[in-house]
Amino acid sequence: MFWCYGQEQTKKTGILISLGTSLSNLHQQNNNDWNSIAFGFSGGLLTERLLSKQRKLLIGFIYHKKITDDYINRLDYTSNWIGGPETTKVTLKTSLNLDIIEVPILLKYEMSNKLSFGYGLLLSHLLFASFSQKAVGSYSVAKYTAADSSFTLSVQKVLNVDNYKSTAPFSKTNLGLLLNIGYTLKSNIGFEYFISYEIISNPRLGFKFNPYNMLTQQFLIYKKI
Repeated sequence: MFWCYGQEQTKKTGILISLGTSLSNLHQQNNNDWNSIAFGFSGGLLTERLLSKQRKLLIGFIYHKKITDDYINRLDYTSNWIGGPETTKVTLKTSLNLDIIEVPILLKYEMSNKLSFGYGLLLSHLLFASFSQKAVGSYSVAKYTAADSSFTLSVQKVLNVDNYKSTAPFSKTNLGLLLNIGYTLKSNIGFEYFISYEIISNPRLGFKFNPYNMLTQQFLIYKKI
């Protein structure tokens, strides 16, 4: 994600550039877990248009990379036995590498000469994705304890992934709700804080790790050009 702000009131439109970092919590859907974190960086351009003395419309075109090596999640693994299917909770350590193009659409309000508040939507499109993961620990089924080691190997064979590069497991488009607080240092330089929450869960239903929604906090510095 990524936005910027800072425009002289006498001009109706402006172009801004910014660089930023982000911190995302991966909200797991099956157990309401917020503990796994992704880090990111971003850069891009925005246009801003003055709507009134205290209101501006910002629309941007942003490149954003998000990376995590430690998405700890749990998945129901179903195995077939002589006595019928059995379900086992498997713990996974998943790494994600995502390249995203984002389009923020934001309405901003001047609270003072330096402080602003905004809200809007974040449209995103996934350009590239890769993931790796391992099943953590050993697994068994109570009815078939003699097969513990072979069962663990079968879980690993199905769920372990080594640098799989494809956007297919993910929703290529997403929509987020967006809030913003901005602080202006000079007429053409300032800082922004953004927070957004994805509406569509990833990965797609039935894939190899537990779905999540990202809550992302973005910190950036901008300059008007």
